[in-house]
Amino acid sequence: MKEKNKFMLVKCNELPIVIETDQELETLQKLVGGFIECVDLDTDTLIICNEEGKIIGLPPNRKIGNDIIMGDFLIVGADDKNERFKSLTNAQIDKYMKEYGENSIIVENEKEPFEYYETNEIIKILKSKERLVYVDDGCDELVIKYKDIPDFIVDVNRKIGSIDLSVYDYHNPSLNPLITTYGEFLNKCDSKVREDIINRLVKLQTCEIEPKKYKVMDEYTILQAKEEMKREKKAKGKER
Repeated sequence: MKEKNKFMLVKCNELPIVIETDQELETLQKLVGGFIECVDLDTDTLIICNEEGKIIGLPPNRKIGNDIIMGDFLIVGADDKNERFKSLTNAQIDKYMKEYGENSIIVENEKEPFEYYETNEIIKILKSKERLVYVDDGCDELVIKYKDIPDFIVDVNRKIGSIDLSVYDYHNPSLNPLITTYGEFLNKCDSKVREDIINRLVKLQTCEIEPKKYKVMDEYTILQAKEEMKREKKAKGKER
């Protein structure tokens, strides 16, 4: 008999409920409607959500940190020692019932703060070898074009609130970021990068100009694009 665990199910436009279920992969996939992704919530709890929620256009559910979870998700206890999930405690259930109650429900007209590149667009960008950077807010990572750095820094802080960012070179990542920020202001910055972005950044900060329209990428869609490029290259090789 499969062990039952006490998890919290948070559906779009509904109050969270506590369910008792096993933690088989197939069961979890059914509950979130597709491939699962685990996201750290607190030190001892995780969110299990649909890995492709943003890509396949699932509706927005709840805001978690600086991100929005798309589609139904689970909140589970983290059993790091045994690399498994475990039941939530009563204290955790009380906490998340309040945290993800009625006031946290995202109304239908509340959208994801960013517009994402489609896979075919990312393929073109990767083929062009345009410079890209990782942007890390301490919770999530996005990839943007190097030339969009000043617009992203200002825009994300105005859309979501004051966020400290770390920016890394996408193709040559290291422990040392190219940029760190305090909100929309530079903290530390590589001298060459500063030279490239400072004029536009100051104009954006002083409202002399408005942020331009830009898009972002997530690592999952980039991996999809790379796999598509591999298949394309393999197919061309067979034709020769």
